Amino acid sequence: MLFAVVAAALSAAALGYIGVTIFVHRSAVERTVAQLDRTGIEADRKSELGVFARFFDERGRTNLERRLVQAGWYKLTPGRFMMRGIIASFSGLFVGLLIPFVLHRHVWWLFVLPVLLALAGAIAPSSILDGAIAERKRRIRNALPDFLDLVSTTVEAGIALNGAFAAAVDAVRGPFRDELLACLSDIRVGRSRAEALAAMAARADVTELTTTVTAIVQAEKLGGDIAGILDQLAHEARDHRMMRAEELAAQLPVVMTFPMALCMLPALFVMIFGAVAAQMINK
Repeated sequence: MLFAVVAAALSAAALGYIGVTIFVHRSAVERTVAQLDRTGIEADRKSELGVFARFFDERGRTNLERRLVQAGWYKLTPGRFMMRGIIASFSGLFVGLLIPFVLHRHVWWLFVLPVLLALAGAIAPSSILDGAIAERKRRIRNALPDFLDLVSTTVEAGIALNGAFAAAVDAVRGPFRDELLACLSDIRVGRSRAEALAAMAARADVTELTTTVTAIVQAEKLGGDIAGILDQLAHEARDHRMMRAEELAAQLPVVMTFPMALCMLPALFVMIFGAVAAQMINK
């Protein structure tokens, strides 16, 4: 029991140190002065990351920031995300240390459980983030063909492209609507349409959306038929979505093999050998 108390105290101390390191920031004056040069800005970012800046290089931080943007978690900083992983890891370690004492069993594999739970807690936030990214990309990919159809029809009716975007965004739901609203806001504050669309495609990181933005920008530069191009892009996006659905359907027999074997084989063995086992027991 003493071992569990010591482990809990060490976990609480480590979590307190990490929390103070991450959430205690410099004053507003120091942050303003730091923004005057690039070195100060980099030092400010490292101070926000705290102790993680020693183990997380610039490339890793940039990659994590990009993943958070792709998931739509704009309010979550890399430091706080890593804090979640540390908290989950220590929580798993603490629970794993308590289990042997609660069960009053000191089997060797119960003492391996804290390590496994700590690893699971460390991996869980990243897995949840990957799932959020995949789900968000799927929803954007599914909403893109209908949006392109609406924009194409509106442009053919004689409305400008910006107005067509503003009119079609009302019919879009989900994360794609948020990205379109952010793009329109960038255009309203003076950013060029090509730059705003490119920024939207970079945030979403969806292949179909990137292709659409590239085609729109090139059509504007070359003076092509934007309505026809949008209509063609809508058909291509819809065909790609259908091909993806067919690909997933083709993978179902392989995916269902293990669940079917797990559910059917025990019942099959009971049907075949149950009567024999009953006769042997009754003898």
